Order: sequence, then C-alpha cells, then structure tokens
Amino acid sequence: MAGKTKLMLTGLWCVAVLAGCGSDDVTRPPTVVDTAPPAVPVDILGEVIEAQVIVHWAPNNTDADLAGYMVYRANGTRVATMCQAPISETWYIDENPMVGANVYRISAVDVNDNESAVASVTVTVDDNPYRDYEIVSLDR
Repeated sequence: MAGKTKLMLTGLWCVAVLAGCGSDDVTRPPTVVDTAPPAVPVDILGEVIEAQVIVHWAPNNTDADLAGYMVYRANGTRVATMCQAPISETWYIDENPMVGANVYRISAVDVNDNESAVASVTVTVDDNPYRDYEIVSLDR
C-alpha cells in the first residue's frame, strides 16, 4: 500500500506543477490601440489656374504612421469628398471647380484610420475662369 500512496502523491505533484503553467499566470502587456489623430495640415494655399483650382499644403513630417490626406470641397450647401481614399500628395487639382466660393478642407489620416481636424482655404471661382488670361486664336 505504501507504493500506491507514493505513486498518488507523485501524480498529484505533477498535476499541481502542470496547473501552474496555465495561461492565467502569464502576464501579457495590454494591447495598445492608437486613437491619436495625426497633426492638422498647415500652410494651405489655393489658387485658380486656367479654370482649375490647385490646393497645396505643407507635408506632415511629424507622424510616422501617416497614410495620407483627405480632400473635401464645400460650395454653399453642397459638400463633396474629392478623393475616395487618402492621397499621398501634398496637393490636389480640382479640374471641375464650382462657380463661387469653394471651401477646400484638408485632413490627415493615419494607418489606423484616425483623421485629424480639418484645415481649410476658400477659393472663389469666377463664372469666366479665363478672365485673367489673354485668349489668342490660333486661326490667324
């Protein structure tokens, strides 16, 4: 009977040791979720050139996880997203601007889809976009 008791104690000891190796005893670092948006774009300028609006801004050199920029345009009550996904360029050409005051809003987006606040510039488009250009006929 002594051998059986010894065997049972050994078996209990093995079970106790194995139970101590469970995942409950492992300390895991908490998962960090990035919720911080990138910096707001700065130095935004817009101008009308040959019936197009060109908007440009300073590059974001502070956020290593930057995915790109989103461009929005508002004209009166009409608001449009000018790009379907973030663009990497620091400029945007609106080939079909609306007549009147166009408010271009630029935001920065990181790889975790955090979007910054917007910075904006207003560009007014004349009903005659060629007013400041000399139109020369090539049929002379």
